[in-house]
Amino acid sequence: MIITQLNHQYTELQYYNELLTSQHFAGHARQRRGFVDGIGYLANTLFGVLDERFAEQYTRDIQQIRKDEAHLNTLWKNQTSIIESEYNLLKRTEDMFNKQHKILNKHLNSVEKVIQTMESEINEISLSEDFTLMVLTAQQMLKTLTDIQRTLLDTVTDIYQGHFNVHLLTFKQLQAELLTISEVLTTDVTLPIHNLQANVREIYNILRVKARMT
Repeated sequence: MIITQLNHQYTELQYYNELLTSQHFAGHARQRRGFVDGIGYLANTLFGVLDERFAEQYTRDIQQIRKDEAHLNTLWKNQTSIIESEYNLLKRTEDMFNKQHKILNKHLNSVEKVIQTMESEINEISLSEDFTLMVLTAQQMLKTLTDIQRTLLDTVTDIYQGHFNVHLLTFKQLQAELLTISEVLTTDVTLPIHNLQANVREIYNILRVKARMT
């Protein structure tokens, strides 16, 4: 096989020499290509040497590979752009959540302060109401004690002057006592008033009392 290859190479060398020295170079160009292709094809078959047909196929394959690489590169760029867009979206979403969290936290703090202020005001109002109630109760107690004191003073003053005070006996009590007295009186003795039911108030003016300290 090596000798055959050497013979082909030598034959091809002779052919090129004759072609270069002859006047029919242009006319034999196509025959030269066919001869070379044949030699190349035979060399490819025997030794793996590329002829024009395989070179064109390899060129197309390389071009296709380059197209595929360019397409893959485009896909990679597009995928990278999508990932970057998703990352930017997530980043914006995170920033928005952080801002909303800060706003919500600020609002909660404001609400908490308002609640504390309201609780403080409610406590103050409650204390004020308690104080007002205590004042009103004290005023009512003082009024009651003052009325009792005035009644006692009036009663003592009336008794000291010999007058019968209405606070010693109420109208009903005095009326009941006078009815009891009138029942036991003799016919020649009468009460100084004609109508006991209507003129019971006049009895207080004619009654006299005596008292002494013990």
